[in-house]
Amino acid sequence: MRTSIKPHACCRYKQGPIDGIIQIMRGNNLDDSQVEKVTLGILKAGFAIVAEPESQKYNPKSVVDAQFSMPFGAAVAILNGKATLDEYTLESVNSVRVKELMEKISCIKDPELEKEFPKKWPASVTLQAKDGKTYSTRIDFPKGDPDNPLTWDELIDKFKNLMGPVFIEARRNEIIQRVRSLEKEEDLRAFSMRLLTDEG
Repeated sequence: MRTSIKPHACCRYKQGPIDGIIQIMRGNNLDDSQVEKVTLGILKAGFAIVAEPESQKYNPKSVVDAQFSMPFGAAVAILNGKATLDEYTLESVNSVRVKELMEKISCIKDPELEKEFPKKWPASVTLQAKDGKTYSTRIDFPKGDPDNPLTWDELIDKFKNLMGPVFIEARRNEIIQRVRSLEKEEDLRAFSMRLLTDEG
């Protein structure tokens, strides 16, 4: 019951910063053309994983590279308002616009974030807009953390996004319905064999 479910298709250390970017962009009705600079406070434990070396993190060559690149995650979140598998593609890796936005991202080690880690997994985001306005936020628990869980609607969106290529819509909807009333299932083995395999 204390398991985290990542809403974004990337490294755990990128989740909070992406949450903060999406929160600022949506909350202030900003679009990518308005962004001048973004500074991200990253936990020291994850800095070498998602922010260094800069030569690699600002130049991902594959989807896996991108999943461990904070500048890439920030750029696609600014551009698309999300960072799902739909954003982590070679097309995005090679996108000129994504590369331009990556150049606006700076990652820093913020000592304030370390004070409550690992009880919390904090991140900070400061976004400077081209009109001179500055927006800041701090995320203590990334979305999907047990202390900030995904809603049912968010879980369903993630499931549909991942399972779209696997199951037809009717099967996906039936799985959702059955899982939401899982306590009524009498035989979980039969449930999983029928619904979650090709033989269902």
